Amino acid sequence: MQRFFPALVGLIILLAIASSCVFIVRERDAALVFTLGEVRRTINEPGLYFKFPPPFETVVRLDKRLQTIETQNQERIQTAEKKNLLIDSFVKWRISDPRVFYVTFGANERAAVERLQAQIRDALNASVNVRTVKGVVSNERDTIMREIQETVAARARPLGVEVVDVRLRR
Repeated sequence: MQRFFPALVGLIILLAIASSCVFIVRERDAALVFTLGEVRRTINEPGLYFKFPPPFETVVRLDKRLQTIETQNQERIQTAEKKNLLIDSFVKWRISDPRVFYVTFGANERAAVERLQAQIRDALNASVNVRTVKGVVSNERDTIMREIQETVAARARPLGVEVVDVRLRR
């Protein structure tokens, strides 16, 4: 019995080290592998991967699924006629470049949402300020959504974010 105890302890330690050298990337995630604090690999494909134990390499997972930003309160926007409109919108987005996203925001998706909301607000103001109430409500609604999407997508691309869709609800 005393001969097996050191072997058992050694086997448990060996299994713990081996399990810390393996990680799984799911279909919905992207993984960044850091070697001593520097990004070495970006993994977008799902599967089983190997790395060195934690002091040498660590893994950060980012969610690359489609996400939604809904405005909490309606935005008060002025039209070309100086009339105020309350506009409610939502945006669909996802992480397109995990490395750039991590450098810009860290693993904090809340910071990305706040930055995108500010850009959406600016694009919404720019598109609505040049139109009349009738144009915003009926005639040019699709044009406004397309303009906002193009503007926000162009501003978000350098942040590692892809804007998929922008919609005005009310």
